[in-house]
Amino acid sequence: MFLRAARHGWAGLCVVSLAFMAPPVAAQGARAGTDAGWAADVPALASLVAFARGESELRAAPAAYASGRAAMLRRVASMPAAQASEAKRRWHESWLDELSSLDFDGLSVEGKVDYIVLRNEVEQGMTYDSLPGGGRGPIGDEALRAHLRRAMIPYTPEELLAIAEREFRWMDDALRSASQRMGFGADWRAAQEKVKQAAVPPGGKPGLIRDLAYQSEAFLEAHDMLTVPPLMREIWRMNMRGPESQLTNPFFTGGLTITISYPTDDMTHDFKMMSMRGNNPHFNRATVHHELIPGHGLQSWMTSRFNSHRSSGGPFWGEGWALYFEFVLWDAGFPRGPEDEVGMLFWRMHRAARIVFSLNYHLGRMTAEQAVDYLVERVGFERSNAAGEVRRSVGAAPLYQLAYMIGGLQFRALRREFVESGRMTEREFHDTVLQGGRLPVEMVRLRLLGEGLTRDYRTQWRFAGDPLAAQGGDER
Repeated sequence: MFLRAARHGWAGLCVVSLAFMAPPVAAQGARAGTDAGWAADVPALASLVAFARGESELRAAPAAYASGRAAMLRRVASMPAAQASEAKRRWHESWLDELSSLDFDGLSVEGKVDYIVLRNEVEQGMTYDSLPGGGRGPIGDEALRAHLRRAMIPYTPEELLAIAEREFRWMDDALRSASQRMGFGADWRAAQEKVKQAAVPPGGKPGLIRDLAYQSEAFLEAHDMLTVPPLMREIWRMNMRGPESQLTNPFFTGGLTITISYPTDDMTHDFKMMSMRGNNPHFNRATVHHELIPGHGLQSWMTSRFNSHRSSGGPFWGEGWALYFEFVLWDAGFPRGPEDEVGMLFWRMHRAARIVFSLNYHLGRMTAEQAVDYLVERVGFERSNAAGEVRRSVGAAPLYQLAYMIGGLQFRALRREFVESGRMTEREFHDTVLQGGRLPVEMVRLRLLGEGLTRDYRTQWRFAGDPLAAQGGDER
């Protein structure tokens, strides 16, 4: 394992950080304070007191529901099917009765957010166990729509496919522009091939990842984009993915530890070359900050300390946030030239392609083998990497792969509504989202607004407009 040296000495690795908290939620909605004292190694204690006074009244309820539901499912496991179904129905209806007995209007904004999220979980939980999930082959349109309702995504599979194609149109134009500046005209595949040849020798990979992490952290700080706790900069780690694991994940994963895919001694030569080409420095320009700061590493830090009872955001919140920052850094000028642009665009194309092949797979329109071919031909994947990506995808939760791009677009829509409108600063917006915990992104929006929270609220936020009506144009 490669260990990162702390900027201020190894002693920093032994610091035990107190939980940090934000100032209370404002009446009009959640809002982080401008004083980032909560992020210090020794946080401003006044912020801890203020946060405690503004916590959700229902923060204990999600854990009670989850543990109770697990116990109920164990009890009914040995029952005849009809009896088990009736017992599950009664149990969920009892939860809905309890929720309906609460004084919803008397709850705080945070309490109302948790109420709506929990009620959605309970309602969907009545039928969710009978839905086909990942690893069981294509699940069909009806099951996809049920999964989308649970995730609070008010779009049909066909509309999501149209969103992907809309994003592809923008990316195709951006790729052609980068290719022309590299001297390859409109042949972006030739430009991408040039970028893939820039792979560093295996022994140089840890240093490259470290440098890219430092660069992205410095860029975020220079542009005052969000608060990064000093200790978070010191304690992330790096690990190497083994050859077997790379068969299903040929790229990187992240959190407080970034796990990298690169050649190992027992790989074949062809596999080594595809691993190096598919993880070159220009591709990594997007993956390192996605996995560490401000992506999964910072998300893990914040959610372990802040509103940790919230876990319903799923990959739309988790992966969507990390991809959203790829959008933000691109717009702010993080790519240093056309080579970086080609590398970063590979990942955006990858995420749009995930919508296309994962939905078409579950709709029965595309086989796993056809999905591999699609990734090679449409995005420029190395074939072994494409095979690993598809293996991972067909075994995952049905919406996981499309959640990257769709969640990223949700956060981009929030940015337009709250930052580009001048209602919040960029730092304030990002800090407030992270401090709010893992929520469906539609509920992040209502938490920021502090209004529109009703007892019977149902998903309705059409963050991408009407993609079918806009197929001939561009609503980006």
